[in-house]
Amino acid sequence: MKTAKDQKINYLKYEKEHRKPAMSRILTAACLLWMFITAAAEASSASQASLALQSAAAAGTAQTFTMNTFRYVVLFTIATTVPYNDLFYISEQGKTVPVLSKYRFAPVDIRKMRRAKTFLLLRGAGFFYICSLIIYIATGFGYFGSGIPLQMLMPRFGFALLFSVCLTAVMLVSERIRFQLYASQAPSRT
Repeated sequence: MKTAKDQKINYLKYEKEHRKPAMSRILTAACLLWMFITAAAEASSASQASLALQSAAAAGTAQTFTMNTFRYVVLFTIATTVPYNDLFYISEQGKTVPVLSKYRFAPVDIRKMRRAKTFLLLRGAGFFYICSLIIYIATGFGYFGSGIPLQMLMPRFGFALLFSVCLTAVMLVSERIRFQLYASQAPSRT
């Protein structure tokens, strides 16, 4: 016979087993592949610049190798919104409702479940950010060797980190607000 301690749910393990992340993995891989292709193309064109263009770079008119922040913002948003929706929302009778609201009357700890879902979202966002850094640094080293323009890349990496943290925080705060609004508007079953 199992004791009460044995019957405790490991929410992180439960979320990993019951989530179907195929679409989010495919989307993340496609976004990272697109980022790699464009980073390689930018690095190639920057490294192929003639001496005249390199001297013009000192004047600020030639193309240089740097991270395209707009592209990062778009790809990060695409790659994180799908897992966010999969983790926190469910479509029911034509409406999108917070999935945690389905567990209000079940004998589960909603805080622990939210914590597990938050961890999975943060892990995915961190994975995308770190892979983006690796892509740009590896591409830069591949084309420029030790002459990689890190001083131009570092502010862009900082912006990408700031954007990633802010967007993920906005997603988590909006989920919590939507859950509380839905829970306050839902009819009571007592």
